[in-house]
Amino acid sequence: MNGKERNTFKVEPMERIEKKETIPDGRNRRHPVKRRNVLAALAIGATSVMLAPFVFQLLRGPARDTSPEVFRKGQQLNREKRYSEAVEEFTRLIESRKDFSEAYLFRGIAQFNASQFDEAIRDFSKTLELDPQNISVRLYRGESYLATGQKEGAAEDFTAIVQANPPDKRLVAAANAKLQTMGR
Repeated sequence: MNGKERNTFKVEPMERIEKKETIPDGRNRRHPVKRRNVLAALAIGATSVMLAPFVFQLLRGPARDTSPEVFRKGQQLNREKRYSEAVEEFTRLIESRKDFSEAYLFRGIAQFNASQFDEAIRDFSKTLELDPQNISVRLYRGESYLATGQKEGAAEDFTAIVQANPPDKRLVAAANAKLQTMGR
């Protein structure tokens, strides 16, 4: 046998199998087979197709935790002013899904509330990277920039809000107010 030949299994129509009562193997030999064995093999094949997703899940390892419950728990912890626990919950979500912009946003808010402004700036920047249309995150990042003394970064974010003119006029009013207090 040269390297190009393969050992293949030829599938024959069911009526042919029933007539001859043999089934080919990969070496072109025929073996006797009973109809119930063929049906059992088909049933096993169908069962394995249905079980395949569960088997692959087991092979991949533990499920990633992106459940809405974890997200809601993080938000609740933030409302309860348990900021370090909220950061942990949102970090779990981020570890399981690196593209989950809302998890970065809410982790940044928890860090902002805990006065961890540099970490908050990183998370707000990542949120903008993943979701550039989220204009409200610029207000949070601008506030974080102000808290760390980075007035130029804050002015850029507040100006971007005003220029974007979002439907929520409260954002524009808040950004204008911040720009005025900065003397711009």
